[in-house]
Amino acid sequence: MFLKRFRERFIQNNTKKLLALPQEDVRTSKVKTIGVLLNADEFSDYEGFKTYFKTLGLQSHNYKFLAFSATENLEHPQWDMYFYPKDISWRGQIKNPEVDAFIQEKFDVLIAYFTEDSPELDLITAISKANLKVGLSPCKQDFYHLAIAVDIEEIDLFKHELKKYLTVLNKL
Repeated sequence: MFLKRFRERFIQNNTKKLLALPQEDVRTSKVKTIGVLLNADEFSDYEGFKTYFKTLGLQSHNYKFLAFSATENLEHPQWDMYFYPKDISWRGQIKNPEVDAFIQEKFDVLIAYFTEDSPELDLITAISKANLKVGLSPCKQDFYHLAIAVDIEEIDLFKHELKKYLTVLNKL
C-alpha cells in the first residue's frame, strides 16, 4: 500500500511539472483527427462515440481510443488500445509502446472522458501532443483547453456541447 501511494504521489508531482511548462497555442485548423482517453472501469459506450465521429464526418482511421483500467480484467474488448497501472513506471515513464505512440500523435482534439481521479490518466492527458484538449472536470482546468461540465452518463449532452464549441471555435 505504501509503494502504491508513493508511486501515485511521484506521478502526480511529475504531472504538475509537465503542466507548468509553456504550452503551444491552439491551432485554428479544422478537426481531422481525434483521440479519446477514457477510464474503461467508468465508461463503456464505444459505439456511441463511433457513431458521433461518423456524424462529424470522420473516417474510422481518424480517431483512436485509449482505455485505462485499474484492473487487468477488462470486459470491453472493443477499445483500440488498453493500458494498466503497470504500464507506467513509478517515475512516470511510459513502458507501453502503444500508449507512447498515442501520446506522441498530434491529434487535433483529445477528449479526456473520465471523472474519477487517476494519476495515470492525468499524466497521459498532460503529456499528450494533442492540439486541443477537452475534458469533463472543470476543477482540472489546467489540464484542458476546454472543460465541459457534464456527468459522465450524459454522453448525448457532452456530444452536443462539444459540437457546439467546436463550431464556435471554427474547427468543424
